[in-house]
Amino acid sequence: MRQKDVARQLTRFLISGVLNTGTTYLIFLALLQFFSYRLAYSITYACGILIAYFLNSRFVFRKQYTVRLGLAVLVSYSIQYLYGLLALSILVDALDVPPSVAMLVVVLTAIPLQFAILRSVADTIPGKAR
Repeated sequence: MRQKDVARQLTRFLISGVLNTGTTYLIFLALLQFFSYRLAYSITYACGILIAYFLNSRFVFRKQYTVRLGLAVLVSYSIQYLYGLLALSILVDALDVPPSVAMLVVVLTAIPLQFAILRSVADTIPGKAR
């Protein structure tokens, strides 16, 4: 893939990420009123996967919906979820960072990791990008 195409993908990834992050952060803050930060994070993350699957397959990487792509995205987000839950737990429990602030730190540190994972997943799907 040409460097120009990667730059376009990265730009679309960042735009979709801002939309997804803003939406899920508001969900997280609302859920914190009723649940522990771990449960709020877990529910929020599930919502974020659904939003991200749609945005990544249609807007960012422009690949057709397939079961294989769905499973690959689910695996990549599972890895990301474990990273986020561990980082959130360390920030809140060990470093005494408020959950609302810790969530922002987790999101910002996860962006490069998630792009690399999703890009490698998208590149394994046969067919041309649309």
